[in-house]
Amino acid sequence: MNLDDLRTQLHQQAGEIDPATPVPLPAIRRRRKVLKRQRAATILTTAAAAVAVIATVLPGAIDTSTPDPAKPPPDVTRNGITIPGTVGADRLDKAEIAEPGADSLEFSWTPGSTDLTFRSYCRAEAEGQLVRVTVDTHVVLDQPCDDTGDSPRHASAVPSDHLLWLQAKPGKATRVQVFVVDRSTGKESPSVAGLAIGIYRSTAQPVDPAVAGLPVRVPPVGPGDYVKDGFRFPAKTATDTLVSAAVSDFGEETLTRRFKAPSAGIRLRTFCAAEMVSGQFTLKIIINGKPLTSYRCTAKQPVVFQQAGSDFSVVWPQNGYLEVTLQVVQTATGKPFAGAPLHIGFGAYALGSIQALTGQGGTALIDQVIEYGGYRYLRTDARTVAAAGGDELTIDTPADKPYVIAYGIAARGPTPGQAPIQAKLLGLANDPSVQLGGGTANVGPGFLTQTYGAPAGPAGKVTLKIVDGRPTKGMLYLAIYLPE
Repeated sequence: MNLDDLRTQLHQQAGEIDPATPVPLPAIRRRRKVLKRQRAATILTTAAAAVAVIATVLPGAIDTSTPDPAKPPPDVTRNGITIPGTVGADRLDKAEIAEPGADSLEFSWTPGSTDLTFRSYCRAEAEGQLVRVTVDTHVVLDQPCDDTGDSPRHASAVPSDHLLWLQAKPGKATRVQVFVVDRSTGKESPSVAGLAIGIYRSTAQPVDPAVAGLPVRVPPVGPGDYVKDGFRFPAKTATDTLVSAAVSDFGEETLTRRFKAPSAGIRLRTFCAAEMVSGQFTLKIIINGKPLTSYRCTAKQPVVFQQAGSDFSVVWPQNGYLEVTLQVVQTATGKPFAGAPLHIGFGAYALGSIQALTGQGGTALIDQVIEYGGYRYLRTDARTVAAAGGDELTIDTPADKPYVIAYGIAARGPTPGQAPIQAKLLGLANDPSVQLGGGTANVGPGFLTQTYGAPAGPAGKVTLKIVDGRPTKGMLYLAIYLPE
């Protein structure tokens, strides 16, 4: 410490502490470091001001190009395991490497982003092991424990619409657990030779093309809404009114409810939100004991208010009763899976402003008004064609307005186990592939209508074209909806 440092520090201490109280040497050294930082900041500020003056007087005399981006995070290496600082555009936010012999990790972590990727390293002493990562009990990764090198090979993305963000928030501390389970029993396994996790901030995941470019808002929770564990079925969407709803407890694989069906018929909205890798589980929908349809579960939050995807609408006799059963099975085996880390649920809505759309081959009851992305859209046009007579149907799309297109097949009369008809929506971004019906039993006069949103653009055409499968009867239909 030089004389100037000592003199300045003594003056500071004289005004801050009791002179009778001795100041320990470590405290003096800490104050010296603070003083140096303050002086350095003053020097930098003065230098910056001087540069600004020079730049004003002599334009072009200094380099004004964009500075280099911040240095990438360094690799983290320990116990023979390396967690890379960057993987592509992903940047390491948190790394933990277990000590030799440890079979789990647990630590506190505060997320700074809602677009993440978890990369696991797991080297097992026995076959058939899985490494599982939970954040505040939400499963965010479930991957094979089969690493053989010194860096992670498996990863799971956790985008902004993942179930984790129903409770977790950026800036709020969470608890992370990393452990190994036996693939066949699901029980924790101690057979681990190496364990590590890297949490990365990722670039934003692609937006669902069904809502990209369209206005989106989340309607506030209102009276009569059904809400449980962060999942919500609004009391009213467009012109439909909620009649019955249920959401399972976490890990419950079967859900059954019986209720009186309104005379206008119901629209059944369902979800299966699995906190594991999307597609590992399948949700079966059963009405009055008869299989209706099935689809694979995903790790995304169900956004019921958007009315995106598919709703099954079924007209039932007046004063009749419906028993709705949702059942989760393993996609690979078709067998029930008790304790699966997921939620399932349904909302049954009394149909509002529907109208019969009749053409060659059948009749469909389609909406006059729909709700998409939290906004109302009105039907302005519709087209039909006999499914047995042609493999495509075209409709005009508007200029300079966002729109929603509804499509489906009516009166096909499917049988259990029948494969869905594969089709494409030509004329929309990326020509998305879609499915039309299939895999259902004849549970009553019903129809499956699906929707797809498109942003404003030049006028054009959209074609529903069958690419695989050939219906022998029924009617294809398309309808256009414009903002109210």
